[in-house]
Amino acid sequence: MTKSLSAVRLAILSGLIGMGLVGAPVSAEVVNIDIEGDPPNDTTHSGADGVLSGSGSVWNGVEAGVDAFDLQNESGSTTGYDLVFTSANGIADGSSTNDLQDSGTSGSFSVVGLSDGVEYDVVVYAFPFSLIGFTDSTGATGVLCSMSPTYVLPGTQGSDYCLFEDVMPADLGGDVFGFTIAGVDGAMTGVQLLGPGGGVAVPALTPTGSFALALVLACAAGYAVRRARPEPV
Repeated sequence: MTKSLSAVRLAILSGLIGMGLVGAPVSAEVVNIDIEGDPPNDTTHSGADGVLSGSGSVWNGVEAGVDAFDLQNESGSTTGYDLVFTSANGIADGSSTNDLQDSGTSGSFSVVGLSDGVEYDVVVYAFPFSLIGFTDSTGATGVLCSMSPTYVLPGTQGSDYCLFEDVMPADLGGDVFGFTIAGVDGAMTGVQLLGPGGGVAVPALTPTGSFALALVLACAAGYAVRRARPEPV
């Protein structure tokens, strides 16, 4: 009976989509930031080779200490996210073999313009043996973000980057929400942000679609129960 109902649900969902009773999927969005700590010698990274990367290859090159507004997502579309520095100290890593981990900042910055109460995934690429301060809705925490980098992207967690999963942005005041990242003892070279929620896109039922689905599923369940009854002897 379970298989029959699963097939029925799939057929019903397909029909609802065709009738416009299911809304468009809510998709995740990736924003990539390459912090340029050694201009004009830096080259902005490009490529779908970060931990959170999808199919897009666009990275926002942000010079250390220079605020950046309306960052692009990995596909090149403009978002409402901004990067704002509190302090900045550009620094280069001569050992890096790629243009994402080659330079960064040991200062502090916030990625703002995020939605309150929404979960995000955040990746921070860092210099060797970097202690990073990360502030979200739960407060500030210190994390040993990296040890000995491999410099082979997307990298190795704990060696090249640290990962913060399903975190919600902090209230930074003035109805501004975001994450604050600081080099407590070390430097950050890049950031990836995945939101909202970081989940797989799923179809969203409209109110009419919800009613129709509940009604048809109830009928289908009744039909399946009747089919399962033994024939009278």
